[in-house]
Amino acid sequence: MRRFISILFILLSTFSNASFFPNPRISTNIGILNRKAQPVSRITDGDTIQIQIKFSQSVTQQEKINFQFGESSFAVGSCVITSGNTSCVTDPFPSLGWHWDSNGVAQNTRIVQAKNDSVESLGQSNPITVLPRPVVMVHGFLSNWQTWKPYLDSNGYLASVGLHGFAVDDGQVSGELNTGSPANPTARTNTIAQNAEAPRTQHGRHDLTLLHRPCDAAARRGTTDYAWLADGWF
Repeated sequence: MRRFISILFILLSTFSNASFFPNPRISTNIGILNRKAQPVSRITDGDTIQIQIKFSQSVTQQEKINFQFGESSFAVGSCVITSGNTSCVTDPFPSLGWHWDSNGVAQNTRIVQAKNDSVESLGQSNPITVLPRPVVMVHGFLSNWQTWKPYLDSNGYLASVGLHGFAVDDGQVSGELNTGSPANPTARTNTIAQNAEAPRTQHGRHDLTLLHRPCDAAARRGTTDYAWLADGWF
């Protein structure tokens, strides 16, 4: 009788463990999708992404899948896979902060792990390259891009923290900001709307723009994320 109970317990335990995965050798594929739902292996910090997990066989019961960075327990998303399906995908979300860890140290690659609610590991993604958000700097009224040279130089602040900077008008990419010049104060300038197109040209949806003066209405109109940098900081 005791032997029978032991065998029954083993069978029940095996059935319980196999209820989610019909085959213990089931494999998974975990990947990142961009805003067009296309698989990518390289993103820029702040890009809108989704995380997808695919199983080699359909699952036998509904299960919540939780995603986290491989080197930590920091949760980055979740999805629910329903019975009979082989995959699920998170809702779109911005990958803000993926390039930096909690101590402010740059992380050039990330690995995403998947776990179920029982904290059982279901697999992990291949390394994902994460580029830092570029910094776009907008000069103020009666000024020009050279205002930002101390930040753009090869030995400047941005280079010291591993970031690449762009100043509107510096020639790295197209875009012109005309707010006037003390040398020719009566010359015609661009309108606010025209100047707003210059930071848009260089400023992606998730870049950080530094404003030279709080009166930079053109820059604020052309971007959504910005930080104040007062005159005289350098």
